[in-house]
Amino acid sequence: MEKYVYKIIGMTCAACVARVEKAVKKLEGVGSCGVNLTTERLTVEIDTLITGKDALEQVIKKTGYGFKEIKSSTGIGSVVDEDKERKEKEIASLRVKFIISCVFGIPLLYLARGQMLPFGLSLPYRVLFTIIMHRLILLLHSSL
Repeated sequence: MEKYVYKIIGMTCAACVARVEKAVKKLEGVGSCGVNLTTERLTVEIDTLITGKDALEQVIKKTGYGFKEIKSSTGIGSVVDEDKERKEKEIASLRVKFIISCVFGIPLLYLARGQMLPFGLSLPYRVLFTIIMHRLILLLHSSL
């Protein structure tokens, strides 16, 4: 029995974990199989005389997820560093998306509901609304 550890890329929920684990356990020669969602790792012991490593990798591919073998020579530290860098990039991307949505969302909210505020947008809002309504009415009358 040989032990292999893979980083599974793309798992997001418990159903994903169950799918990978079920597919790997169907292989002949699998002694133990464990999938961890938080670390995104598959740890499996297989009998290489019955099932080869290539067959295991084919099954992982067929489940629809990417994978990367974690070799003992590279160690856990490099994988942790890669995970940390990936998570930091994701956080930076989400931060930019949040700022952009605030830049466009807050003025839109103010224009849509500004008349409800005590200091409000009542006069400019009403003038803008009146201009738009008058133009719509003129367009309707001119098309008749």
